[in-house]
Amino acid sequence: MEIDKLIERITSEVVSKVAQEGGKISFGAPSQAGIGNIASYIDHTLLKPDSSIEQTRKICQEAKDYGFATACVLPWHVKMAAEILRGSGTKVCTVAGFPYGAASTAAKVSEICEAVANGADVIDVYMNTAAFKSGDYAAVKADIEACVQAAKGRAKIRSVAEMTFMSEEEKIKACTLIKMAGADGIKVSNFLGSGKASVEETRLIRQAVGPGMDIKVDGGIKDYGTAAAFIMAGATVLGCSASIDIVKSASAASQKKKLTSRDIAAMIDHSLLRPQLTREEVVEGCRIAKQYAVASVCVKPCDVALSKKELEGSNVLVTTVIGFPHGSHRTEAKVMEAKLAMDDGAVELDMVLNIGRLLSREFDLVEKDIKAVVDVAHARGVIVKVILENFYLTDELKEIACRICEKAGADFVKTSTGFAAGGATIPDLKLMRKTCSPRVRVKAAGGVRTLDGALAVRAAGAVRFGATATKAIMEEAMKREREGTLVEAEGGELKGGY
Repeated sequence: MEIDKLIERITSEVVSKVAQEGGKISFGAPSQAGIGNIASYIDHTLLKPDSSIEQTRKICQEAKDYGFATACVLPWHVKMAAEILRGSGTKVCTVAGFPYGAASTAAKVSEICEAVANGADVIDVYMNTAAFKSGDYAAVKADIEACVQAAKGRAKIRSVAEMTFMSEEEKIKACTLIKMAGADGIKVSNFLGSGKASVEETRLIRQAVGPGMDIKVDGGIKDYGTAAAFIMAGATVLGCSASIDIVKSASAASQKKKLTSRDIAAMIDHSLLRPQLTREEVVEGCRIAKQYAVASVCVKPCDVALSKKELEGSNVLVTTVIGFPHGSHRTEAKVMEAKLAMDDGAVELDMVLNIGRLLSREFDLVEKDIKAVVDVAHARGVIVKVILENFYLTDELKEIACRICEKAGADFVKTSTGFAAGGATIPDLKLMRKTCSPRVRVKAAGGVRTLDGALAVRAAGAVRFGATATKAIMEEAMKREREGTLVEAEGGELKGGY
């Protein structure tokens, strides 16, 4: 049939376009900053089969109070919803052919006519998935066209495509059919599968239909960040039951301080301390550090000169470790190690305090050990970070160690080497920040593998963190910066360890 050839041709063209664009949106999807009032995207939804009159009244009143775009209710409740929402600006949405789309066209048309008569402004009509999967595209198109015609001039029709059973190519075919049939929009449904919408699927649908057509998604949208991601992928309507939570989280997000990817980069000491690293891997690590303009590379003493050479012309500093990883070197050896490292070009030294002596409560010895390194470093303008190796310490000893470090003149206290069985933890970072004066800064090491982890340690008081996952952290930071979602965190967790 002619329609089959047309569908195949259009699908082929869209598939080719999607492949060429690599998943990028070119239809003016907004950045997060351009989203505006999130309530205007929300279809406040209650479609449970046991929805009571009282529950429906409640969601309609909420939709009215919060200024949601629509309230989506069962057909049985449309007339009541229309009465509650009259004059509010919030529209009434309902469903037809719900949830399988397998009703006859005449039955769907009858549902639509009744819904319109009762006051529905938007109707989500379920496409005949069985006919579609059978390849009867003419029947599918005719079904949608009849529904559009039944509501013409009185209500908008969104055709619901149940994506659970469709391949990517079939999803594009479904979109093509819906657009050809004259529907006002598409609802992307996974009701019969995971029940959750997908950002990638939304992006694909937007590419398939182009601009100017409504796309509604629902399922699993419970916070502002998720809602914003769907809108930026091309959705224009969000079906939600957690609508109020989304609006509240949007308000909270707008009050958080915006960050840039540079703020994150300035916290990173790119860690190149694994004993098996080759010269080539160190060079590659320096390249990554330069690419993302991080604060420093933290390398083994034998790699300081190499790293300084590789980082020439950049602002990335060279950090190395002293008395690493156990802190049990003699003080004279630590001092000599520090001098040699500075001669090679290190401008920051991460030294391990004498863990065994701290546990033995020989605090004067621990202080003298730290001060000896601090004195030779500060004489040459070099910063010293003292590693406590918190995994082995009680909270009392962590506090004592922080005070010793400050008394000895250290510039930073650092949680871990990354070679013990545990790394940084949020409680430890908070304790260290609380114990030290503002002069002494805090560095986290061990367990910061993601951007969310980086934001969590930042919120806990750290201004630096060691990381091997620098590339992944920075790519996510740049992505969120583009989207407008890179903001200060209120908290978070770390698992610890490298």
